[in-house]
Amino acid sequence: MKHRRLFFYLVGTILVMIFVVSFAKSTRSGSAKAATTLQVNDLRINLMKQPLSVAKENLQFSWAIQAAQNDVKQTAYRIVIGHNQTDVLKAQNLVIDSGWHDASKSSDVHLKQAAQKLADNELYYWSVQVKDNYGQVSALQTAQAFTTTPKWQSTQAIWNDPKQVPATDFWADHGWQNYAIDLQVKTASALGIVFRAQNQKQYLMWQIRTDHNELRPHIATDGTPKLLDNQAISLNQVKLPTDAYFQVRLVIQGQTVKTYIKLSQAAAYQLVNTKNLATDLTAGSVGFRTGRSETADVKDLKITSLDNNQVLYQNDFQKATSDFPGTKVNAGSLNIPNNVSTPSLLTTQVIDPQEGLKGSLSAQGHYVFMRKSFNVDDPKHIDHAILNVTARSGTKSRQFVSKLSLNGQFVGVSPTRKSKDSTSMFYNTFDVTKQLRSGENVLGALNYATEDQVFLAQLTFYYKDGTQQVVTNSGLANAGWLVKDGTNSLGDDGTSLGTQYYQVAAQNINNLDFPSGWDAPSYQADKAAGWVQPHKVGEIATDQNKLTAYPVDNMAQFEITPAKVTAEGEGHYLIDLGKEIVGGLALKGINADQPGQMKIRYGEELENGAVKWQMRTGNHYQETWTYRTGTQDFVTSDLMTYRYIEVTGGPTQLTKDNVRGLALRQAFDNSAASFTSSDQRLNQIYEFTKYTVQATNQDLMVDSQSRERGAYEGDVLINALSSYAVSNDYALARFSNEWLTTQRTWPAEYVLYTVMSAWNDYQYTGNKSELKQYYDLIKANGDQLYTGSIDQNGLVKNGLHNNGWNSVLVD
Repeated sequence: MKHRRLFFYLVGTILVMIFVVSFAKSTRSGSAKAATTLQVNDLRINLMKQPLSVAKENLQFSWAIQAAQNDVKQTAYRIVIGHNQTDVLKAQNLVIDSGWHDASKSSDVHLKQAAQKLADNELYYWSVQVKDNYGQVSALQTAQAFTTTPKWQSTQAIWNDPKQVPATDFWADHGWQNYAIDLQVKTASALGIVFRAQNQKQYLMWQIRTDHNELRPHIATDGTPKLLDNQAISLNQVKLPTDAYFQVRLVIQGQTVKTYIKLSQAAAYQLVNTKNLATDLTAGSVGFRTGRSETADVKDLKITSLDNNQVLYQNDFQKATSDFPGTKVNAGSLNIPNNVSTPSLLTTQVIDPQEGLKGSLSAQGHYVFMRKSFNVDDPKHIDHAILNVTARSGTKSRQFVSKLSLNGQFVGVSPTRKSKDSTSMFYNTFDVTKQLRSGENVLGALNYATEDQVFLAQLTFYYKDGTQQVVTNSGLANAGWLVKDGTNSLGDDGTSLGTQYYQVAAQNINNLDFPSGWDAPSYQADKAAGWVQPHKVGEIATDQNKLTAYPVDNMAQFEITPAKVTAEGEGHYLIDLGKEIVGGLALKGINADQPGQMKIRYGEELENGAVKWQMRTGNHYQETWTYRTGTQDFVTSDLMTYRYIEVTGGPTQLTKDNVRGLALRQAFDNSAASFTSSDQRLNQIYEFTKYTVQATNQDLMVDSQSRERGAYEGDVLINALSSYAVSNDYALARFSNEWLTTQRTWPAEYVLYTVMSAWNDYQYTGNKSELKQYYDLIKANGDQLYTGSIDQNGLVKNGLHNNGWNSVLVD
């Protein structure tokens, strides 16, 4: 019995030992397998997923880790940098090997040796290994490319000189120089009679004011009418009625305008004013303008040439007419509603339907096509093709200047506008490697700016053998760039899509003049087609305009298929994109048997079954597109906020196949956040909010892209917090807050939000760089705000300005 117990004891002991050894082996084996699950992903530099043109002196590395185990924590990291992906992943021929650092930090990681060992104008790759609290070590699995600050071969700017374009004047050619305007007017306040209008920005206007019994002569050269001699003229000879029609005659000849008034049919015309001018406006259209509180009715309009007594235009308004856009005919009179602040003018098409379609707008140089042709032997030898672009000025339009393309494919837009008190002039950097082709390639830029017009581009090839080549710099002598004025092609007639806060021209695309395929290799860009050498406009980089890389990933363009296209009648379509977007529109494969025009109206809502294009925000989203015979495309680079499109006068059937909304925004990872509940309404609110963040993140967080396009500290705070909740992109929020440190806004309490936004950035990114870099500036803004407003108790005094700068705004 004793031996039997000993036997079982020995057997038991052996079994326990076998189990322990087996368990140990199993544990070690499990650890080995677990090591393969530790991975590093989401590599970023300076919070960017595509870090291009980053300063080597301020590289902030970040990454994320994942593994199969629970509660995995990083315990150490190792960063490696090399010239190509292969060397980095094999950890050979490295430029920098940081070695292992015992740290849990995976955001805002700096390498002290980067500034010394890295060079400007270079392409690098980097990767990172990590260790975790389970003893696992990740492999060098993913390498991210980045480029450092470029060396510009030239910073000389180019643009188009509109003087190089032969001048044409439709109105002068058709006898609209010296003429008399006869009409009957009824208004309780005022009506502006517009004449010699070259477009909706350049015109003369005689405002008849019945409420003050005055004549107020104006001239507009930039869209804003200004009172001539800063003086209204009292009409002491007559008493204008406010509730009855009276007759007005304007006789415009040379530099003299005579104004006549007749109060009844039986009375005689009475000369009430003679005005001598000194203006270049010697010919042009006729129309009307009203202010916010002004309406008027017009009867029996007749315009007669003083040179040959020919009737240039006549209308008794007994029938409906579209001759004056934005007005309506009612009971034999033309009603001009309030707020026709952009004049309603007779167009060239009304005067001469055939010739007028072609357009004859005088070159203004606001819209400019630019192209550069270059050859590539074999794109396979190119590791990265990097394009740097900047331009000015987007201040008045509050948007980008350049829409860029390569071989007819969209590349991006550039740049973000400057903040008011900053010296940073931003440039954008694009990776265009995948868009290259063997043989001829064409780089294109469609630019829009009305002032301080400059453009600069540099394309650099980084070859796989380690060499590099600047393929083109637009500022160099004999760089081979060509430019073409786009005034007529884009119908830049002064019509604006903007509001009182900004002005941006409607893109009235005229395919009878538009250089179709202009940015493709097959296009013939020659002098006969209007292409000329660019005009050198001087140095773009100055003390007040220091070239600075845009520190956010670039916006992209996303094509949106309509949810519904409804045929409302012949050539009349109502299109619903399903959701609102910010961007432009494309109609593709439009076929026409003969030239003509179609109206395109955009809006956020419908009204009586039509698109409400005269929006609540003050924007008037309407464009006129002219089509030629044959098949053609229409593509805009607009930045409008809309969901619905209404097309009238379309020459071909529109379907979901040939209509695309062009959403312009940051890339958005829909899988980064999700929410679902048993409450369907709550789910809808979440999706609505999430989509709003996705749709409205452009190059700067603003109040809206429709009404104001203004960046405000309060709006950035809200936008950023909303973005943090549904997205893991942080660079745009940071940049928007930094942008406002040099352009603070008027509300007194909004300066405080800059501090809050900087703190939120740190909490969500673990990155102290913004706090360190902008602390003094943020503090100075706050100190300046409340200087002289602190009482003896250290509290802010009640009584900050109620209007204007430093007003208290309670949103």
